[in-house]
Amino acid sequence: MGVKTRQPAQITVFVSMALVVILTLLCTSLESARVSVLRYYIRTAAESSVFSVFSEYHRELLDRYHLFFLEDDGSLEQTAEEYLSYYEDPSKELAAGGMHFYPFEVDELQMENPVYALDQGAFPVKEEILEYMKYGMVENLVEQVRDKLNMGQQCREMMGAVDQITASAGDVLHLENQYVRLKGSTEELQLSANEAVGAYQELKPLLREKNDLEKRVEALERESDETDEEEAVFLRAELRNARKELSEVCDRMDKASEQAKRKENAMEEQAETSAFCLEQIQKATEQLMEQLEPPLSELEQLKPRLSDEFLQAANQQTEAVEVYTKENGKRKALAIEIGDSIAELRYVLERQPGIEEILQMETEDAERLLDQRGKQISLQTEFVGSEELQEAKEPMNSDLLEQVKKLKEKGILALIVGKEAVLSSRQIDAGGLPSGQSGESGEAILGGGQESGGLWDMVSGMFGELYENLCLSEYALKTMPSYVDCKTDSDGGTGGRFYDLEYIVGDSGTDRENLSQVMEKLLLIREGMNFIYLLGDRQKSEEAQMLAMTLTGVLGLTPLAGLVKLMILAAWAFAESAADVRTLADGGRIPFLKQSADWKTTLEQAPAVIAGGQAGSGDVSEISGGKGMRYQDYLRLLLCLTSNEKKLYRCMDMVQWNIQREEPDFYLKNCIYRTSFHMKIRADKLFVTLPLMGTQTETDGRYYFETAEERCYGEEFSEPEGVNTDAFSN
Repeated sequence: MGVKTRQPAQITVFVSMALVVILTLLCTSLESARVSVLRYYIRTAAESSVFSVFSEYHRELLDRYHLFFLEDDGSLEQTAEEYLSYYEDPSKELAAGGMHFYPFEVDELQMENPVYALDQGAFPVKEEILEYMKYGMVENLVEQVRDKLNMGQQCREMMGAVDQITASAGDVLHLENQYVRLKGSTEELQLSANEAVGAYQELKPLLREKNDLEKRVEALERESDETDEEEAVFLRAELRNARKELSEVCDRMDKASEQAKRKENAMEEQAETSAFCLEQIQKATEQLMEQLEPPLSELEQLKPRLSDEFLQAANQQTEAVEVYTKENGKRKALAIEIGDSIAELRYVLERQPGIEEILQMETEDAERLLDQRGKQISLQTEFVGSEELQEAKEPMNSDLLEQVKKLKEKGILALIVGKEAVLSSRQIDAGGLPSGQSGESGEAILGGGQESGGLWDMVSGMFGELYENLCLSEYALKTMPSYVDCKTDSDGGTGGRFYDLEYIVGDSGTDRENLSQVMEKLLLIREGMNFIYLLGDRQKSEEAQMLAMTLTGVLGLTPLAGLVKLMILAAWAFAESAADVRTLADGGRIPFLKQSADWKTTLEQAPAVIAGGQAGSGDVSEISGGKGMRYQDYLRLLLCLTSNEKKLYRCMDMVQWNIQREEPDFYLKNCIYRTSFHMKIRADKLFVTLPLMGTQTETDGRYYFETAEERCYGEEFSEPEGVNTDAFSN
């Protein structure tokens, strides 16, 4: 039988232990490599999920207004976690088939530090607009717009003051007409005074004759009583004749006294008329100065910033007003002196004895009082220097000036678009719009705010600010409809398109009122350019001078004629501007700087153009061969003259309002521009959890990861500081 022998097991043990060591090393190496890949895999999954969330941007906001924003409906965290689940669960077929070596679970996912569209003064919206407009070749517009923008601003500000001066034309003419009436009443007063003094002189010999006849009658009566019968018969005959003569003298004296009283009554009436005219002169002068002081002060403040041609126009206007008011001051002082004399005359007539009372006095006393009365009346009605009053023979009137004033008081919208035009009736409540949610600045934005405060410096050299201004303006022009756009639609603007551009420029919540404001601003720009042209056109300036002389009278004041001439030129420019803006509203073109051939309103046509909306002689778009600026080009100037803050917020108003017509729950305040997602993720250990390895470790068999992903539509991804993206284990 065989004998069992014990074989040594060292080799087996050695091999077993070697295999354990090798297997441990292999599993550790595999787990280390897996952890590195897992870290990258989780980071990729987190980044991909956030990208996927941001890919759900608002489509209409992008397609219609070129703005990238993500609407926050409160489920973004859930959406991000849903996208992460495609990496968690390989059964969703985002990973290859077979065993999944990188499983993980999301412990926590939170959205942090979201930046919404209206945050930071709506900076995200402005950034999106500038990002879009950098491809719009705005740089090419800067030089083209710079000069026009400067001139347009000067037109609006200078003509605002000039129009205030022109609006006082009615008060100027009223004042001058009062001087005409005062001149006429004082002349009538002097004539009545001279006639009254003449009547006093006629009374004096009648008084003496009456006195002599009364004495003779008295003497004859005594003699007839003292003489005998024969002589008494003769004396009584003489007495009858004397009494008859006395009666005739009394009758003549009564007639003369009545004549004197009528002349005095006429003096009193003329004195009342003159006093009334003087009162009107004082009131009209005060009212005129109150109206002229603000625009004159405004022009003085503007002068340091005006270019040469506008400065010349402003100087002519202020000089004409100052020369006129200075001359009017002299005439007013003269009128006050006349008023003092008239007051003294009325005192004389009221306080001294009347004609009837004087005639009852002794002859010498009566003659003395009549002489004294006549001298005082003559003294108080001399009116030295009265020839310096207005010499026009009839009251002045100007249909052109009056029509301009009345039209500006009523508004010019009907003049431009016509009374029968069908206009948008949209009314906007800004309470839920961005401009109404902007806190303390909301009132300023809705109320128009302040026009670009640094515009004068901006247009002269600050390229960056002008570039940003132009980007916002061009964006509005590209994405928003205007009155002309709606008017050219087949539905005539009544079927769904509104005046969004006019809303941005205007200060109201109604399309009609905003359109009216835009038309008025366009009028000021065109009026300023046309006014400058008229001042430089010698022929047209002479026409205005001749009309001014006709209105003020050939012998009228030269300062008055100069002021009225400038008022006529301003009114003429207004008439031409009304025709210009009407052409723009109809889709035509108007040159910014006109030449002689482009002018289409004669001075004779101006009242009809203003009153009836006639277009004048010819159409500018035809005369210029289709050259010139369109309505949208002038709107570009108005947009550039609007503050960036107001422009931005009212653009956002229109964006939200228009989208809400289809999506009532849409609000820009809920649209996210930038945000980050903070994630806490755990993953199980794999290769180091084998039974053999498990006995060698004291962990719970899991890894824990923490990462943050930030995404912004306007910037590249940047990892926030202080966030740990490394894996760590317990």
